[in-house]
Amino acid sequence: MKKILHLIESLRRGGAERRLISDVCTLDSQKFQSIVCTLYDDDALRSELEHKNIPVYSLSMKHIYDAYHGIPRLCRLLREKNPDILHTQLFGANIYGRIFGKLFSVPVVMSTVQLCDYSNMEPGLYSCKRKVLDYLTGKLCVNAHVAVSQSVKRHLMTHLAIPQHKIEVIYNYTDTAFFKANLAAKEEFLKGWNIKSSNLVISSIGRLEAQKGHVYLIEAFSRLIRQYPNLKLFIAGKGSLFYYLKSLIQDLSLEKSVYLMGEIKDVRELLSVSDIFVLPSLNEGFSLVLLEAMAMKKACIASDIPQISEVITHGKSGWLFEPKNIETLTQALEELVVNTNQRNQLGENAFKVVQNQFEKEKNVKHLESLYESLLSVS
Repeated sequence: MKKILHLIESLRRGGAERRLISDVCTLDSQKFQSIVCTLYDDDALRSELEHKNIPVYSLSMKHIYDAYHGIPRLCRLLREKNPDILHTQLFGANIYGRIFGKLFSVPVVMSTVQLCDYSNMEPGLYSCKRKVLDYLTGKLCVNAHVAVSQSVKRHLMTHLAIPQHKIEVIYNYTDTAFFKANLAAKEEFLKGWNIKSSNLVISSIGRLEAQKGHVYLIEAFSRLIRQYPNLKLFIAGKGSLFYYLKSLIQDLSLEKSVYLMGEIKDVRELLSVSDIFVLPSLNEGFSLVLLEAMAMKKACIASDIPQISEVITHGKSGWLFEPKNIETLTQALEELVVNTNQRNQLGENAFKVVQNQFEKEKNVKHLESLYESLLSVS
């Protein structure tokens, strides 16, 4: 049995974190023994791993530069566990894991890359240092990169000069059996938020950061509700823009129609009651929550960026709009608000796309094959 140490920044409720948990809980336990280590103590999802008897450690770092705590603890863990593969995710974990994996002669060091877009990098010393660190450790320390989309693969090749043969595309995925509407949860949600059957629910799930584009969704919604007062918008997630978005909602007099829910434990509850799901992101690696909404047969509207257009075919399995364009987003929302048949058809088509291309078992088998091929040549 081969031992895999998974190093990630935290176990908060994010897409990369949920992808890691799904990976380690699905990998063949007869072939691979998984160990998880985090840089920080944000461990909202830790219990899901412990429930599967997967050991979880933390370096208890305070921030990315907290090498005083991080390095000795990581070195001790590498000595004690002596992994066959060190698999890292997210920038901080990538840098520490790559360097010390190499120093401790771990046979295989690999990184899953959720997002790699240096094309819009802000000028400044911080951004330059970040890119140089990513470039040097990626070139010198990593046996293989896992890109979660073809777009991420292209960025790795273009901006970090990673050779094509060192990049494997293994898409984010979801479990269609798990993501099914729960009628009891739906009724409870509607009652709890005082939503009537006549209301049409629009939802969006994601960190409340500028990259996620919630501002444009709220602005588009404010135009639409004048004509369709039965609409409700639920935005789930936490982040630095919470109070800004709350103020925007108040300025637009939308307090009775737009709800900032904060972080939610189970996205299925919100998706179950949603008629339309919106992902207005300006940039993504490969959205896991979009796949989950599609798996639940929801009509999806999303930004027309390369990472999303790999999943959604406009007008067939979803609706795409130009990023930041409030006018086209408003038109897309109105198109689906008034057309129930189109919403239902898009939802059915979306489910088939997920079922055929982004189902869990297929993609985890791909990861297992990559592990085995890398170990055979290490």
